[in-house]
Amino acid sequence: MSKLSSAPLVQSEDLFVSSTTPAQDLGARASTGDGREFVYVKAGASALVKGTLLQAPAIVANLQNASVAAAVAAGEKSVTLTISSTAVVANEYDGGLLIINDVDGEGQSLRISSHTSGTITSIVLVLEDAVLTALTTSSQGSVMANPYKGVIINPTTPTAKPVGVAISAIPAASYGWIQAKGMVSCLNDGNTAVGLAVAPSQGTAGAVKTGATTLDSVGSAAQTAVSTEYNFIDLRL
Repeated sequence: MSKLSSAPLVQSEDLFVSSTTPAQDLGARASTGDGREFVYVKAGASALVKGTLLQAPAIVANLQNASVAAAVAAGEKSVTLTISSTAVVANEYDGGLLIINDVDGEGQSLRISSHTSGTITSIVLVLEDAVLTALTTSSQGSVMANPYKGVIINPTTPTAKPVGVAISAIPAASYGWIQAKGMVSCLNDGNTAVGLAVAPSQGTAGAVKTGATTLDSVGSAAQTAVSTEYNFIDLRL
């Protein structure tokens, strides 16, 4: 079953170090004495650039609202979903979540331990957490990767939720810390004003701009900003 753990204390020399092997659980959080908060991630296929807004790996449409292929009793730890033909890489969704989004058993959130791979039309998910309420073939499930596994620079057309700002360069497929809360330098797109909410830019990848009701707020501007420069924002993710 999923285990709870307390956040580690980040030492100053750890924050800007990346590695090719993990030193923490992905998604682990830690803080410094000045109130900043950091989260441990794995970069996606491209390097992460310091001062840029980052997002979770893109959501795969074929793994959403998928039918449960066979009934699953409460207490079992394996669920098979019927999907359209989809290439699935081994361990891609390990540490992610299966939710039951409709009909029997709806409302459950279950952590994935392992799964089948290949170009497949059904995916067998082995779970860390046992099914709480029985599933039937009328049930529907959706799969999401760990949002901190395969992090990318936020594109101009977002494909997942923002997760933080890069505080140092992290090479592709490597592990390191990004910032999720507190004062941080972030690329600006639009001369934002002090105190106004900021949101992901739709014009410059990895940048923020003045927020709007139709955009996801990631924090607020902490200084009068200049477009194309890196300015203080109070990050809240």
